[in-house]
Amino acid sequence: MLLKKKVKAGILLYALLMLAVFSLLLQFYLHRQEAESRLVQVARQETTAYIMAQMVLDKVEQDLQVEKIVTGAVVNEKEANLTTGSKQKENRGRVSFQEGQARYQLKGDQLLVTVELTSDGLYTYQFPLELSSEGG
Repeated sequence: MLLKKKVKAGILLYALLMLAVFSLLLQFYLHRQEAESRLVQVARQETTAYIMAQMVLDKVEQDLQVEKIVTGAVVNEKEANLTTGSKQKENRGRVSFQEGQARYQLKGDQLLVTVELTSDGLYTYQFPLELSSEGG
């Protein structure tokens, strides 16, 4: 009778040990998956913000090219003054996207873009402006 109780206690201790080891492994695995999920989410936000900034850069470069063509075609001095006045107004701007907003500011030959995502992310990018000097 005494021998049977010791065997049952040994089996119970072994089962508790296996349960503890399994729960530690499971806990480690779950924490690792949670960390990986957070990393993927942050990478997605960074990629979204960078794509938005690239789109703003393309838009600003296109607007500056069009404005350069219009300014080159203007003959009248008053129209030239109006064009340069509107250029100063467009040194700053805001573009809205489904995922957030992007604000931009021209500083010399640099474009500073600040992207604010709706999911509480704020990213700042600085791009050099590549204005080709064709035809002028």
